[in-house]
Amino acid sequence: MIPNIEKQIADLGEEKIREIQKRFTVGDIVPYEYQCVAYVEIAKRLSRYEHPFFVKAAVSAGKTITFAMVASQCRKMGLKALFLARQSEIVDQDSKEISAFGVPNSVYCAGLNTKSAYFPIVVGSEGTVIGGLNKALGDYVPQVLGIDECHQVNWNDIVEAEENGESIEQMMTPKGEPVEGHPLLIGSGRAQYTIIIAEMRRRCLETYGHQLRIFGMTGSEYRGIEPILVEDKRIPGFWREQITNIDTDYLVKFGSVVPTYFGNVGDLGYDLSEFTPVHEFGVADYDQKQLKAMSDKIHQSGTMTQKIMQMVHDVMKNRLCALVTCADERHCKEAAAALPPGTKYHIITGKTGEKQRRLWLEDAYEGRVKYIFQVQALTTGVNVPPWDTSVILRKIGSLTLLTQLLGRGMRQLKTYHKEVLGMHKTDHLVLDFSGTMFEMGNLYFDPMLEQAQFQLRKSQDKDPKFCQICGTENSFYARRCINEDENGNRCEHFWTFQTCEDQIDDRTKKITVKGCGAKNDVAARVCRCCNVQLRDPNDNLSGKMYRKNDWCDVLDFNVTLTKNQAGVIFCYTLRDSGGVEFRAYEKYFPESEHRICKTLWTKAVRTHVIDRQAANFMITCRNAIKIMSYAGQILPPKRVTHRKNTKKEDLIAQKEF
Repeated sequence: MIPNIEKQIADLGEEKIREIQKRFTVGDIVPYEYQCVAYVEIAKRLSRYEHPFFVKAAVSAGKTITFAMVASQCRKMGLKALFLARQSEIVDQDSKEISAFGVPNSVYCAGLNTKSAYFPIVVGSEGTVIGGLNKALGDYVPQVLGIDECHQVNWNDIVEAEENGESIEQMMTPKGEPVEGHPLLIGSGRAQYTIIIAEMRRRCLETYGHQLRIFGMTGSEYRGIEPILVEDKRIPGFWREQITNIDTDYLVKFGSVVPTYFGNVGDLGYDLSEFTPVHEFGVADYDQKQLKAMSDKIHQSGTMTQKIMQMVHDVMKNRLCALVTCADERHCKEAAAALPPGTKYHIITGKTGEKQRRLWLEDAYEGRVKYIFQVQALTTGVNVPPWDTSVILRKIGSLTLLTQLLGRGMRQLKTYHKEVLGMHKTDHLVLDFSGTMFEMGNLYFDPMLEQAQFQLRKSQDKDPKFCQICGTENSFYARRCINEDENGNRCEHFWTFQTCEDQIDDRTKKITVKGCGAKNDVAARVCRCCNVQLRDPNDNLSGKMYRKNDWCDVLDFNVTLTKNQAGVIFCYTLRDSGGVEFRAYEKYFPESEHRICKTLWTKAVRTHVIDRQAANFMITCRNAIKIMSYAGQILPPKRVTHRKNTKKEDLIAQKEF
C-alpha cells in the first residue's frame, strides 16, 4: 500500500511538525509540512535500516531541501554521506541547499569543474564519481547513499550483478572482454550506478561492519516503462519500499506550486493523429525514428508553424518565459525563425554541451530570454521558476513524461525573482498544439488531464454533459463529475468507472488484495478510498522483464497431439515459487502455412531437440503424426518462466535445461 501524504501529515501532528520546522529553518526558508513528513520517514528507516527505499515527490516538492535536512542529520550523527545525481545542475542545486543548511560539503562533479572529497558529506555526479572511485575517492567510505532522480538507477543491472556474484573488476571491464589480471573472468560492463553502489556497499561493510543505507527521491516510480518498486522480497529487486507520495495534485492544493490553466488554441495545431502514446507508465517517450517521422509530418504542414508561433508570441507579450517542446532540432529552428526579428531565445537539445546548457538555462532563470526551445532535454533536474508558459508542439509519449514536463512551469518564483527582478507569476499556462492533452485525457486518469478537459470543454466538437446528481456542466469526455462543494468534497457521480474489488491469484484462487467496493476512474491505478493498487503495473511488462517468482520447476513433461491431430502440444506440470502445482500447455501447428506458426515451431524444436538430424526432420516435416515418432527427442526443461496473458493463455518465455 502506498502511503497517503495527507494522512501521514495528520499522523505526525502539528506539534512535531513545528518542532522539525524550527530546527531546520534557514533564513526565510521553512520546510513545508510534507517535507517534514518525508524527512521523518527517511530518518526512521535510516536508523533501523532494512532495505533501499525511496520518496516519490513531484516537481516543486522541494527534494533538495529534504536532501539538505537528511545531510544535516547525518552531520549531527557523525555519518559520512554521499549524495549522487546524473546531471550537474542537480548536483549544484543539492550542494548549495546543503550548504545553506550549514552543512559543509564537497562537490565531486566535472561539469562544475570541482573534484573534492575533503568533507564527510560529498555531493557528486554519477559520471565523475565512477571515474574517481580508485582516485580521489579511493579511501572515501560513506555510511549513507542518497540518489536524486533515483528512477535513473538500472536496478535490473544491480540484480543481475548480484545474482552472478560479479566482482567490481568484472563490472568495470567492458562486456565480453577478459578481466585484467584474471584471464578466466569475463567482463560484464555494468552501468555506472551499479558499480558505485556495489563498491560503496563493499567498503561500508568492510569498514563499519554494517550495510550501506541507501535511499532515493524521484518524481517517477518508473524506469522507462518498468516500475522500480518491488516490494515482494521473493522477487529480485532493489527499491523495496515507497515511503510517501507527494504528487502534483496535492502540491497544487497545498499551494506550493501555481495552478495550471489550459489555453484554447482554436483551429491552430498539427494533425498528429497517426502517432499514438507509447505507454501510460514511466518516461518511455517516442524514439528517434518516430520523432523524425513526426518532424517530417510537421514540416509538411505549410504555414501552420508560423501561425502557431504568431499566436504564442501574442500571448507571451504579458508573460515571463516559455518552454517550447519540439520534435527535433529542425522543428526548433523552424519555430524560432517564425518569431519577430530580435526575439531572444535558445535551443537546447541532447547534443547541447553541459556548460553551454547551464549558461542558457541561467539566461532563462535571470529573465534574459523569452523562449527556450527544447528536444528531450529538460524534463528532470531543471529549476527555472520564470517559466510560466508551456508550449507543446509535438505529441508526448507518456503521462509521466508529460507531468514532469508541465511541472517545469508550475514552480513558484523565488524571492530573488520577485524582489530583485520584479517578476510576477500567478499561474502556469499550457498551449497544446499537438492534441496530446485531449488524447491523454481519453486514455489515462490524472487530475491534470481532467482539468484540461473541463477548461477546454467549450472548444471541443462535442456538447458538454450535465451531472445527474448536482447538475454541473462537464466536458463531453468527462468520466467523473468535476464539481467540488464548499468543503472541497468531490461529487461522487461517475459516467464510467471501475470498482475496487478483491484481487484473486490466477493459480491459487486465493484473495491477494481485499477490495473496498469504491468506484474509481476506469484508468486509475490506486483506489481513491483505501489506497490499494487496482492493477499491477507488472502486468504490462514485456517478456524480457520476467521476475524470479515467474520461474517454475518442471515436475513432468510430455508431448501429445491436438484433438484434430494437426498440432503438437507440450504438456507441463509446474510448481511455482509458492509451492503451488499446476498444468500449463504450449500449442504448435507445424502443418500451418502461416509464417508465425512456422517460426514458433522452428524455435521450439531448436530449443528442445539436441540431435541436429532429428531437429531438421521435425522442422521440415509438415505432418504432426509423423513428427510424434520423434517425440522422444524433445527434451524436457528443468524450469521455465510462466505467466498468463490477458486471454488467460499460458506464456512460457524462458527455459532452462
